[in-house]
Amino acid sequence: MSYPKLRNIEAFPIEYEGEKLVCLRDPTHLSDRPLFVKSSSVFLLSQLDGRQSTSDIQAAYTKQVGYAIPSEQIHDLIYQLDEHLLLDSEHFRQRKKSIEDTFSRAECRQAAHAGTAYEAEPLDLAAQIERFFTEAIGPGSLQPADSTEPVAALIAPHIDFHRGGHCYALSYQALKGSLDADIYVILGIGHAGLQHSFTMTMKDFSTPFGVMKTERAFVEQVQAACPFDVMEDEFQHKNEHSVEFQIIFLQYLLQARSNATIVPVLCGSFHEMIYSGKTPLKHPEVSGFIRALKDAIDTYGKRVCVIAGVDLAHVGMRFGDSEPLTEAFLDKVQQSDLQLLQHVENLDAEALFHNLASTHDQYRVCGYPAIYTMLSVVNPRKGTLIQYDQAADHATQQAVSFASMVFN
Repeated sequence: MSYPKLRNIEAFPIEYEGEKLVCLRDPTHLSDRPLFVKSSSVFLLSQLDGRQSTSDIQAAYTKQVGYAIPSEQIHDLIYQLDEHLLLDSEHFRQRKKSIEDTFSRAECRQAAHAGTAYEAEPLDLAAQIERFFTEAIGPGSLQPADSTEPVAALIAPHIDFHRGGHCYALSYQALKGSLDADIYVILGIGHAGLQHSFTMTMKDFSTPFGVMKTERAFVEQVQAACPFDVMEDEFQHKNEHSVEFQIIFLQYLLQARSNATIVPVLCGSFHEMIYSGKTPLKHPEVSGFIRALKDAIDTYGKRVCVIAGVDLAHVGMRFGDSEPLTEAFLDKVQQSDLQLLQHVENLDAEALFHNLASTHDQYRVCGYPAIYTMLSVVNPRKGTLIQYDQAADHATQQAVSFASMVFN
């Protein structure tokens, strides 16, 4: 590999047995094997831009640190990166094509996070989900919510269960008394990045609880009315957790109801609009997809409930902030989040957009595209904030906020 090029990967510091390391991880999950390298390798990684030979990199390292590095050490790092599919190489491209072809041929999208993010055995998983309902900070009851008013939409987190399980339970408890929808449109976030603003899939979803069928004719109706190919980024559904986690809770509530179906949607980034200040309503792809989705919801002939799986702020040094995670800082984040959620309660997607645009989304609200889309395709009378929470890890200097909301 004469001119090695690093892919767009995640890199963050960790400490293991007193040694400072850097964890390198593939955000697309084409490789599920993280690579841990010494912090002294960071400069070498920064030189893997596809324009420099290994000799150039060796010379740049010598100039940067004042002493030479053996070429074997550079080649060893490059070999490890390629083995972990972290380089833009022929090896990576062949492996990627093989994985994509296998996924494309499959009728069912297999559970990607069973046995890691949640229990893999059905009985163990049911017990795990039940604990989120019955623990002290959960809703405390598996009985239907007080109100049986139809639920038009729901906001639940997509954070991992061990940090946000109670908030998932609070969201789905609100849905429990209104499980009369025929179709659940699930709006997740495409964390690995999409070519288009949205992507859908016609694949059914398999979890330890069984297979949840996708309403394929509904997807086809949206596709036919959409100004772009909503299936072009379909592969991003393979490992994305934000839809999968909602399906787990939905299946747990539905239990024996096997006739309800889903419409899985991943939302891409709206950052272009946030930074330009131009509302998504004026973005052809976004507005076109929203029109197509709303029309399908209104005309398909079955009752639809929309679920937005979203997290809110992502703050701390892990996400690029210079300010440490003090209580005062987290209070500022909470105030900002609650202001945003007030716009959501008011069912005002444009006010939500302008609030985020005014600060260039300073706290990185990753779930914003799904919230905006949800508010744009349903017509509820009211929105209610059930719970707001933050999961802060002071050791790694990162915090994520999330919320539970219901729309009737």
